Amino acid sequence: MRQQFINFLKIIPDYNRKSKPSPLPFVYHGNMEVTSEILRLRLSFQWQPLVNDTIIDTIRQWATDSQADRPNLIFLGIALWYMIQTPGEHQPFQKQLERLAPLLSQLANVSKVIWLNQYPVMETYGDNGAVNTAIFSEKINHYNEDARSELQQSYLPIIWDSSNSLVEEYIRGCILFRQRVQLGMYLLTDPDYSYINCNDHTHPAYSALSQATQLLLHDLCDARKLFFP
Repeated sequence: MRQQFINFLKIIPDYNRKSKPSPLPFVYHGNMEVTSEILRLRLSFQWQPLVNDTIIDTIRQWATDSQADRPNLIFLGIALWYMIQTPGEHQPFQKQLERLAPLLSQLANVSKVIWLNQYPVMETYGDNGAVNTAIFSEKINHYNEDARSELQQSYLPIIWDSSNSLVEEYIRGCILFRQRVQLGMYLLTDPDYSYINCNDHTHPAYSALSQATQLLLHDLCDARKLFFP
């Protein structure tokens, strides 16, 4: 979600843009906010990696506040930190989703709410090809399906996963790149910016996420009558 937020900012004119903190750090585990008086725009990123009472209270407040006090468009996506903190257990994630889903459904009556599925990740990482046992694509898919099932039961209609193929292609490219490095076809010092983030086995690189953000924006604009009747 943090990467998606940063990439979304890249396609918005910066005219009189102000941010907190300033400048915005790329790797930052905290809240961020960007405003523009000219564009009449306010964007915020809330660092809440786990569903807790703060998130529950915030969603409940948004669902009942006046129009001036709540966001018009809300993106959510939570899963990875549950995989890290409770490996092999889905119950904490499912239990909190059961609390969150009805409130999101209520909020969807007054704001546009979109749940973003978690992207696939690298199955191995590091020079020795260590297996990623805490966070891997099969596990992510299980969590995504849990979220889809719970949210659809609460009639949250918009679950967005259109960019999975972009991330899958990025991962495939990274695997080929590593193989060619091992064969001596590339040097690690070569400035191959397309795969500059291949060493990060959890976060997709800008080469994939920038396209995902463009696709998300395209879908929003293409379905304007659906999102903004």
